[in-house]
Amino acid sequence: MPDAVEGFYATGGGAGQLWLIRVELPHARRSEIVLKNSLGADALKITAANEGRWGGRKNKLSDRPVIYATGTTFTLIAPGTWANEFIGAEVEFTNGSGKRYQIIANTEASEGVGEVVFTIASQYSLVGDGVSGPSTLTGTASYERYENLAGTATFALFKNVTGTVTITDRVITGVGTQFSNQLIVGNNVYVNGEARVVDSITSNTTATVSEAFSDNGAATLQIDNLEVVGTGTQFCKRFERG
Repeated sequence: MPDAVEGFYATGGGAGQLWLIRVELPHARRSEIVLKNSLGADALKITAANEGRWGGRKNKLSDRPVIYATGTTFTLIAPGTWANEFIGAEVEFTNGSGKRYQIIANTEASEGVGEVVFTIASQYSLVGDGVSGPSTLTGTASYERYENLAGTATFALFKNVTGTVTITDRVITGVGTQFSNQLIVGNNVYVNGEARVVDSITSNTTATVSEAFSDNGAATLQIDNLEVVGTGTQFCKRFERG
């Protein structure tokens, strides 16, 4: 588009008037522009009268079941529909009187479900013409967001690394340790409540941290715990990976 506009004025020697229109543009949206005053502040906002009714003329919503209908509105599952995309379009219901109804507004499709509410002109009555959705549910219903799992579970914030360690300045030396498997460069390790970032892992028995701990010598080295331990639980049945 920018190249085409530049070419238009180049061909006309910089003179002429150019009209830009949208033709057969799917999912057209209402255009707007903000004009500024001489001080650079926003002064006037101009918004198009509609989303470009021609833009949605060829969009089609066929074989969509009506999930709810009132006198002048009906709801469909139509993901991807823009607000007022179908203004001016006509709709016909297979279970109605054979009439065609003009749409005067529609909402944007809701997130996830994709519900869209369409409004028709006030001279019509969908209910009076026999248009309806599925049967209305009766009774009461309740919903709880969370469910208690069977059994009990415990979770510790930290766990000890395998083996024993000795701290010398920034160097951690281990005996029977598995640093390559249990430590991760960039993650924290803990000694007596002090946290340090792992700088490097040379082997299963040698690692360095970003800053020395307060005390040197033999120590209990801990890492973040990621394991939940259950009693009488059914993790394999109730949990899904991810």
